[in-house]
Amino acid sequence: MDLAQPLPFRFQLATLPPEAEQLRHDIRAFLAEELGALPAETKAQSWSGFNPDFSRKLGAKGFIGLTWPKTYGGH
Repeated sequence: MDLAQPLPFRFQLATLPPEAEQLRHDIRAFLAEELGALPAETKAQSWSGFNPDFSRKLGAKGFIGLTWPKTYGGH
C-alpha cells in the first residue's frame, strides 16, 4: 500500500434525529453559560484537572453517563 496516495474511503454524513440535535443544543448552551466567561488559559488548565462543582452541575443536568444504559443511570 502506497501511503503517499489518498485512501479510497468515502463516508456519508449522518443526520442526527431531532432528540440528538436538541441534546447537542442543550449541552452547548450549558457549556457556554458555565464556561463562556472563563479565560482560555483557565479552560486549558482544566483539561487535566477536576472541578467538583462543575461535575455536580453536569450531573444535575443529566449530562454524566450519556452513553450508559438508562438502567445504570445513563441518559
